[in-house]
Amino acid sequence: MMQFSQVKRDPAKAAGTPVTAMVNVKVQDFMRQDYFDEPLKRFMAEVGAGQVLRCRSVEGTAQDGVAYCEFEFLVIATLEGTLDSLVSELQKMGAPKGSLLIDPTGRRRDRTFGKAEGLALYLPDNTPIHDLIERLELTLADSGTDGALFDHWDGPAGQAVYFYGRSYDQMAASMASVLRDGPPYKMSRIA
Repeated sequence: MMQFSQVKRDPAKAAGTPVTAMVNVKVQDFMRQDYFDEPLKRFMAEVGAGQVLRCRSVEGTAQDGVAYCEFEFLVIATLEGTLDSLVSELQKMGAPKGSLLIDPTGRRRDRTFGKAEGLALYLPDNTPIHDLIERLELTLADSGTDGALFDHWDGPAGQAVYFYGRSYDQMAASMASVLRDGPPYKMSRIA
């Protein structure tokens, strides 16, 4: 399940401060690469702040699939300004509330960040999920809710679909009619 995306260390930039971001998002490796890995690598290179050392999706329960995503950086620029920029960039990418920036050296306090709210929709096994995802995405768009699908998980204990947006309550309210309409969805649970 865990797949690492690693970057070779540039010997010329070996000095720096290690920083870890635990992003409270349930996204599998292949989706994480598009949403976070590549944009973070570009961002760090563009601002000259250091480099991304490792990206990974940390395995969670059989029901959830992924618990969170972890990103390790080697920060070489002015630290506080760089950390502010890094947090801002992660939030633009959709980092949810409850994300954490960790200083493994212990010199600074860990810092929570994130603006998006997450909604997990749990479904029984063998629920026709692709039609449901399409209907939910259309419903969210029609309602003006900014919620968007980030990923879905098909595990041994059922299926989970993960949406992130500005408001959990708005996303849940928008989805309620779709979930009431279809018999296969009546056994679903929103968390």
